[in-house]
Parts: sequence; C-alpha cells; structure tokens
Amino acid sequence: MKAAILPVDTVIYQGAKEDPNTPVMKRVLEQVGFSVEMEKAIPKDFEVVKAVVARVVEEDIAELIITIGGIGCKADDCVPEASKEIFDREVPGIAESIRAFMMRTDRGAMLQRGCAGIRKNAVILNLPDNTKAMKEAVEYVLPEVVHLLEQLS
Repeated sequence: MKAAILPVDTVIYQGAKEDPNTPVMKRVLEQVGFSVEMEKAIPKDFEVVKAVVARVVEEDIAELIITIGGIGCKADDCVPEASKEIFDREVPGIAESIRAFMMRTDRGAMLQRGCAGIRKNAVILNLPDNTKAMKEAVEYVLPEVVHLLEQLS
C-alpha cells in the first residue's frame, strides 16, 4: 500500500523550520508495510490543502493520505474544512476514536478538530502536529485504517 505524508505548516513549507513529524510518521508506516510515495509540506491555506490532497488521490499517488497539523482552533487551521470538501464519504469514527484515546492522557485533545474520510479508494486522515500525539494516534487507528483500505481495494 502507498502512503503520502503532508505536514500542513506554512513555516515548514517556507523552509524556516525543520519538520519533526514526517520522519517519525514515515517509520511508523513503513514498519507496517506502507511505501511512502510522497512527503510534501504545504502551507496552511484552504485551497492549497484541498487541491494537494485531491491531486494525491486523483493521480493515484497514495491510498493513505495523512495530513499533519492545521486541525486546532486557530483562525488559520483549515485542514478539516478542506478535507471535508473533497471527501466522498466521511468516516467520523476514526477521528472520534483518536480523540477519545488521546483524552485519556491529554484533555486538550478535545480541541482537535481532525477528521477522516474516503475519496475514491483512498483514506484521508488528519492528525495533530504534536509528534508524540501524532505517533500514538496513528498507531492506535492504523489496524482499522488498513482494514478499511483492504475493503476499498
């Protein structure tokens, strides 16, 4: 299975800051058999997020698209809205389970607005930009996400 990792952070996109999350996410995905076909930082811009994620699906670059960041409550956090515009179907249980799992140790997880959904045969998953939270979240839901991808193929 192929994956794409898209950190949504304007400062990383501009090259002014290192990306701590993509190498961690890449290791997690490769350990369970994913081939990471794309790693691309993108700015926190609604239209850019929407266009890049849709292109990854339309060009069959990856079946699993993971966005990292842009899911909080700041004015420029637009990833959930951009994602929902391109979903064919939302899969709310994935994001709900991540929040429930993360709230066991961090009540602030209730402020994360990430979502998950399907476009064609691909799964799009929004994750937080905190490295520890992102890693724990993806490890928690990955078995079911893999099962979903198998159902879609």
